[in-house]
Amino acid sequence: VNAYGQEPMQSAYKLPIGLAVLHAVEQGELSLDQQVRFLPSDAYIDTFSPLQDAHPNANVDVPLRELLELSVGRSDNTATDILLRLMGGTEPVQGYLDTLGLQGIQIRDSERSLHDDERRQYRNFGEPVAFVRLLRLLADASPLNAEHTKYLLAIMTESPSAPKRLKGLLPVGTTVAHKTGTSGYQNGM
Repeated sequence: VNAYGQEPMQSAYKLPIGLAVLHAVEQGELSLDQQVRFLPSDAYIDTFSPLQDAHPNANVDVPLRELLELSVGRSDNTATDILLRLMGGTEPVQGYLDTLGLQGIQIRDSERSLHDDERRQYRNFGEPVAFVRLLRLLADASPLNAEHTKYLLAIMTESPSAPKRLKGLLPVGTTVAHKTGTSGYQNGM
């Protein structure tokens, strides 16, 4: 349905960010065990962030592995922005996606930027056909090694889901690896 439509991704964009982070780990640029500083400047109000809830004053070191699990698995907005900071912003993430032939997924804004102006949500878009390609890559010919592919899929499989989301609507025991995306409502939209 609308295969080439430029649909706002909302938090579903955290999956390709996670993929790019794991690629950087494989390139030796990052380590899953490295400590990353959660800076006071990373925190902001009115956002979903179990990390921020656990450390309201920030100024703590958090393993990269935990940030990745919070971002992709729990949809933590602050953890996602810290990952983007660590990656050097959205441009390097986008550059990696482009090398995979995923130009139909565009990541241009951080969570904070999206929260600052709801109109920016349309700049972070994913064509459904590009997301299918991403999922096929992960399933059939992952750009990550077997260990990191398994790890990323485990994060998505273990991710909690609301009862009226896809995972909650399927028969009990159905394995679902997912990354949801949700927007708020403003001006009836």
